[in-house]
Amino acid sequence: MCTFDHLFLFFFVKTNINEKGWISETKSSPFFFFFKMFTGQQYNEIGFGLGFRIIKDFVSKNNGRLDIESLLGEGASIIIYLPASENALNIFEEKLREYNDSPIKKDLLSGKSILIVDDDPLILLHLRSILQPYVSIIEAKNGIEGIEEAKKNIPDLIVSDVEMPEMDGIEMFRTIKENTHTSNIPLLFLSANNSTNERLSGLSYGAIDYIAKPFDEKEFILKICNILLWQRNQQVQILANTYNNDETKNEQINPLLKQLLDVIKENYTQPDFSFDDIAQALGMSKSTLSRRLKSLTDKSPVEILSEYRLNKAKQLLKDSTMTISEVAYSVGFNDPLYFSRKYKENFGITPSEEKG
Repeated sequence: MCTFDHLFLFFFVKTNINEKGWISETKSSPFFFFFKMFTGQQYNEIGFGLGFRIIKDFVSKNNGRLDIESLLGEGASIIIYLPASENALNIFEEKLREYNDSPIKKDLLSGKSILIVDDDPLILLHLRSILQPYVSIIEAKNGIEGIEEAKKNIPDLIVSDVEMPEMDGIEMFRTIKENTHTSNIPLLFLSANNSTNERLSGLSYGAIDYIAKPFDEKEFILKICNILLWQRNQQVQILANTYNNDETKNEQINPLLKQLLDVIKENYTQPDFSFDDIAQALGMSKSTLSRRLKSLTDKSPVEILSEYRLNKAKQLLKDSTMTISEVAYSVGFNDPLYFSRKYKENFGITPSEEKG
């Protein structure tokens, strides 16, 4: 039960916890740092007090006061006093503008999917509310579910708690890294346990970063943007290397990009091989394929096909005695003049200059 009242210059909030458990304060100061909660149903279950830590930080930053009354077997009462202010709405609006003006790369997030793994439904709800405006969300409640969802959906990023029932986040990530289909998915750990040993343990298994709860929402989204930008740059580099080498077995290559390159490799010499054929071969709509590849490499399927053909032509011009027209036809161009124009646009020199 919550009751609200306005007492002169303070807002007053009182919340009663009706469980038969109790709350143990580890510090005597009214503005506590950490609490442990023992529930009546499962007395041996000890919470980390993340919710209380969030409340403490909020109340402290707003010059308020927090009181707790707790008795074993009777539950607890939490009383929060916050100063009222006529400028409160203006401050809120200013913070909202700052958040909206943050340099979030929406184009980078568009078309991405993120798997969230956490056993706390409130944390799942909170993370979903933060990320859903930008990306597609997949959810799992523990490490076992997380592995299944990762295999089924191949998300662009996994955001996971560490301590969970059935299987923890570290064991889940170890299993995901051992699977060839999911090994290239980056993972970001979120945890209320911010000990050095746990952070090092998570990072030692290859986690891309580790963020302590509670966290700043803007920083959280920007870190995700940076991870995805790093991932895009990695795929662009792999793509560039592949143009000069038929082998595409690099374990870090994205599965979709690998499938696309395999299809192009088999069909690039056909002049009538088109975007429609690529989408059909991959079993995807043209719009979905374009969106996913744009997010992954910042290139369209047609651009990748054209670059692949031009790089094959570059090798032939250097290593064979074929004429320019023969090279153009052999890599899928049906107009040598158009081929020459695209070649110069891509490499900065004409095919004749390349051939010497």
